[in-house]
Amino acid sequence: MRVRDDAIGVAVTRLPVELMYGAHGKPGLSQRFVGSQLRFDVSHSEDAAVCTCAPGREVEINVEAMRVIRDADDSVARFFSRREKQAYLARDPRDGPQGLFNFVIEEKK
Repeated sequence: MRVRDDAIGVAVTRLPVELMYGAHGKPGLSQRFVGSQLRFDVSHSEDAAVCTCAPGREVEINVEAMRVIRDADDSVARFFSRREKQAYLARDPRDGPQGLFNFVIEEKK
């Protein structure tokens, strides 16, 4: 089926898509589409969703709702490695309650 997107004036062909899922649940195109080499990732949190795609290379995207973690110091003491604890404690105290969230995002990069 061909449709016209009048907002941008581009004709688009819609094809049925078959997905497969990796060992950790990451979606990908099925073997039927292996020749396309298209890779993509999706992420959602609360009312936000994002998708990224690229030809011939793996991609990853993550979106997280910003929220205050009230017992951040207790969680760090209980679950983080020694190195992670030291890095967390060395952060700027002005980060306040948002500090753990920002720290985890930076560590994941």
